[in-house]
Amino acid sequence: MRPAHSPPEHSLSAHRPAARARPVGRALVALALAQGLALGTPALASGQSAPAEDLDELSLEQLMQVEVTSVSGKAETLRSAAAAVYVLDRDDLRRTGATSVPDALRQVPGLMVARIDATKWAVTARGFNGRFANKLLVLLDGRRVYSPYFAGVLWDEQHVPFDLIERIEIVRGPGATIWGANAVNGVINIITRDAGATTGTEVEVGGGNRGSYTGYARHAERIDDTLALRAFASALAADPTDPAIGDDTDDAWRDMQFGTRLDWTPGEQDDLTLQLQARHGNSNENLRVAALAPLRVLELHGNVDSRGGFVTGRWSHRFSGGSDLDVHVQHDRAERRNEFFEYESRSYEAGARYRLQPWTAHDIVLGASYRYADVPLQAGHNSTLQFFGDTSMESIAVFAQDEIALSERLSLIIGSKLEHTESTGWEPQPNIRMSWQTDAGTFWGAVSRAVRTPSQGESEFGRILVPFVLAAGTPGNPSPLPVGASVVSNRDLDAERLLAMELGWRGNLTGTVSASVSLYRHAYDDLVQARILGVTCEPSGIQVAISPVCLFSSSHLLTRTDVVNTGDAEEVGLEIDLAWQASDNLRIAAQATWRDLDEGGNGPAAVATFAPAYGPGDPQWLASAQLSWQPVAAIEVDLGVRLVDDVKKHGIDAYTTADIRLAWRAAPAINVELLGTNLLQARHREYASELGDTGAARIERTALARITWTR
Repeated sequence: MRPAHSPPEHSLSAHRPAARARPVGRALVALALAQGLALGTPALASGQSAPAEDLDELSLEQLMQVEVTSVSGKAETLRSAAAAVYVLDRDDLRRTGATSVPDALRQVPGLMVARIDATKWAVTARGFNGRFANKLLVLLDGRRVYSPYFAGVLWDEQHVPFDLIERIEIVRGPGATIWGANAVNGVINIITRDAGATTGTEVEVGGGNRGSYTGYARHAERIDDTLALRAFASALAADPTDPAIGDDTDDAWRDMQFGTRLDWTPGEQDDLTLQLQARHGNSNENLRVAALAPLRVLELHGNVDSRGGFVTGRWSHRFSGGSDLDVHVQHDRAERRNEFFEYESRSYEAGARYRLQPWTAHDIVLGASYRYADVPLQAGHNSTLQFFGDTSMESIAVFAQDEIALSERLSLIIGSKLEHTESTGWEPQPNIRMSWQTDAGTFWGAVSRAVRTPSQGESEFGRILVPFVLAAGTPGNPSPLPVGASVVSNRDLDAERLLAMELGWRGNLTGTVSASVSLYRHAYDDLVQARILGVTCEPSGIQVAISPVCLFSSSHLLTRTDVVNTGDAEEVGLEIDLAWQASDNLRIAAQATWRDLDEGGNGPAAVATFAPAYGPGDPQWLASAQLSWQPVAAIEVDLGVRLVDDVKKHGIDAYTTADIRLAWRAAPAINVELLGTNLLQARHREYASELGDTGAARIERTALARITWTR
């Protein structure tokens, strides 16, 4: 829902995390992924429940009745949802002027979105942000898109054309009862359009400075009243961004994809959807890697070749008694290679969800799923990685949830998911939510438990040298030898755990102004941290504590670490969203996020001393505003401004910037757009990889022209 139009909907609330024990361990572990990666549940979101009318034409009250499905596993109105929900509909996406999903998410309260370079993004909800952020679950039509290596998202592999998107539902706070492990701080569910809703042809081409270009073509046909088929292809390219460190950054990027979708309604009670998609991307990058003899950090240029695809099938059946059943199956395949690391992952998932209303006041959802992933690893020819351990992962989950109507306006939701993995056993993930609808708006509250199971990188990856060296005689290293570090995975890791408490309100302040506010407290336990096992003389491997004389016959020292569940963290946060429909052709919206992180805990201080810049980092506050104006029927003007606090851990300064979109409907079938981003400065830094594995880039001011033809 757009700013002023739908404030109540997307601005339903928000959250953010905290981190007591220093998250350096997580960063060191993920480093293995960094050097190499530098290199659900069913149909609740197939787009079939999306409203047919243009949300721009709805009143504030009607917008509050728009359906969402990502909160409780069933269709419900935004007004009644007992969670911090924000919805970006098709009109929102178009009018942001964004060219990627992460870019469009910048206006969502509670989300931290930062660009690292041309292909790398840091995206999370309620903190713990980073390139390898692992506490946010991202779904595409209910299909998980995270990498099993680090339980996060490689955003360069998730380029979804906006023309295909019906809406994006963002739930801040735990969503584990429905979606399972890793839905810790939030869930992003990208819901695509039914093939029958896209009949006809659309072609889009664009080009701008920095050698960027985009191309997209889509055609859909309705074969008969029950069957529709769609096919699309897209391509994009971008030249290197400006380096923030050094004078030779090359992160040029090329990507292309193809996909088809079939929607069939054989009868009034059944829907069947089949989707198939494939992609291929190639990008350059700058890597920092540790090297021995002598111990040093090398800055090298690399090339990442990634390709993959998926096929999904979903069947929905509505029973005559009012209950319904959804069944889905999916297969994903992905390859990613560079000089240091390569993998080929294969995953399979099957799940079912059954909704029934056995008694008048009860709305019950039951579900089960099975997931298997095999991710064989192989070191590249120029790698310091060592791999060992199992390459497969398996999980089984069941869940049940009951929404009880205590009165016409008061409802209680209780439920839990039980999920089993070989590494952590059975993990319960319960939640209790309450929603109270009043004339003054909707008040809601929730208490939830969520877990993040160890990624393959943390439990099975092997050993890696960290690209960080302390020179001899420095404050962090008083010894006469340079010191490096290695980290090894741990098969005995337990799950990270979160207990979240949330309160929120959303409603209309006047007939033209809507708002939402959410407060949260997140308490984390058993966070993955680094543990120092000892310091050894190299190449002999003798521990310094046992025989200090080895210092005189060695070339360097090596700090040996593994990872354990020793961390805890606590955070409180506030998220606000306002929207004003000033007139029929003018709307203004604003969002603000504030968080207070208690960062202390049990992490070994020595690790932070050794690598103080490692680990996730987040701004304490963010604010944004959007103005959408349509002076005449054929012209649209959209302006966005955002203010972001500094990220001290990574040396990122606070910044303010603005984007603009000018659109002209030149003919009924032709739309022309001019897009400008980062207008207030020539370039600025937004984030640096939490692992120190890649060079940061200064995000430049850009201009893009785009023409769309529709028939």
